[in-house]
Amino acid sequence: DKVPKDMKIVKPKGGFVLKTKKRGKRAKGDDSAEKCFINVCSSEELEKPSFKSTAKGQNWSLPHMIGPPHMVQDKKGTPCMTFEVCFHPETLDKARSNDQFKNMVASVAFSAIKSNYKK
Repeated sequence: DKVPKDMKIVKPKGGFVLKTKKRGKRAKGDDSAEKCFINVCSSEELEKPSFKSTAKGQNWSLPHMIGPPHMVQDKKGTPCMTFEVCFHPETLDKARSNDQFKNMVASVAFSAIKSNYKK
């Protein structure tokens, strides 16, 4: 496979996984939801996290990119929609040592997927 000139292949390193459920239109009384995984990973190819101090605290910038959705089997063998959201390794290092920062990284990952894949 040839990579287009304006693109680059990034091979991310593992970080942590977010498991969520995608709720769509359902029949009344149907509480089923499709399980979805978000693999939060890292690559040196991305920009480092940065922040600006404000009167209310710190305003963080967390550069990231999203891989295409694909199916992966869960522990029970059920196919689940899966996404990769990649950040700079410093972002994940900070997330490992600070739960509040990890929640912010998770929120950015969820928002990025929601805005890029409306379905």
